[in-house]
Amino acid sequence: MIKTAFQSNQSQQKFMKNIYKIQWRGISFKKVFGLCLSIVTALAINLMQIPAGFAADSTNIVGNWHLDEGRGKVAQDSSGNFNPGKLTADTGGTAPTWIARKFDTAALKFAGQGSVEIADSPALEPANITLEAWVKRSPGAASSEYVISKGAAECRVASYAFYTGSSKGLFFYVSDGKTYIESPDAGTNIWDDKWHHVAGTYDRQTVKLYVDGKQVGNGTPTTLTIGYGLPTNDKFYIGSYGTNCVPKFRGDIDEVRVWNQSLTDSEISNRAI
Repeated sequence: MIKTAFQSNQSQQKFMKNIYKIQWRGISFKKVFGLCLSIVTALAINLMQIPAGFAADSTNIVGNWHLDEGRGKVAQDSSGNFNPGKLTADTGGTAPTWIARKFDTAALKFAGQGSVEIADSPALEPANITLEAWVKRSPGAASSEYVISKGAAECRVASYAFYTGSSKGLFFYVSDGKTYIESPDAGTNIWDDKWHHVAGTYDRQTVKLYVDGKQVGNGTPTTLTIGYGLPTNDKFYIGSYGTNCVPKFRGDIDEVRVWNQSLTDSEISNRAI
């Protein structure tokens, strides 16, 4: 039997009513559709409200070690510059060990006897720089305990580094191979056995340190040119310095990055979430 146009329209209306009555875990199709539409709309509005310059351009990352492997002796670099890190130990010591981390795949624990060693690379030698990581340590850091460093001039200085300094707190510094300029000190309260996001920046005007997205002090003014190709060692180290004359880090490290630009306050605040 051939249906009339009226009958066909009635069938379509009945079909749509049945669709809207479909239940999925007690929620109607209509409600699910409406909820999804609301979420998409809210996301679109939020994206439009993000101010210009709030998100950093990831193409400026020149070294990127997520430390998510969870096993093995290599930490891969996902920046595109192919600078993998080798997990090493001092003679008779312990190499960094993989640990689980909440809300992340993995991280590395350092026992003050090993490090992640990355070969010398021009990519890791920018004129303007941001050094970034997540760190965790219990109270009681040693003086001049190195968290991350690039290069070494004997026992004096690295090209740039996070270290505890004489106060046993946390500093970021840059050097020309002879003179080094430190950021203000984050203080020893950072070593409270909790994870903290840290970032050090230098734009050839000011050396700054940020902890959990907030700047420490007002920065240290300088126009020093960062010196690379240092005479003792020019490798990049996570968890140590380029010689054995200063203490290595005792704590946990994750998500290490080097940028070839000095990130802004808002960019760092966004990354510390």
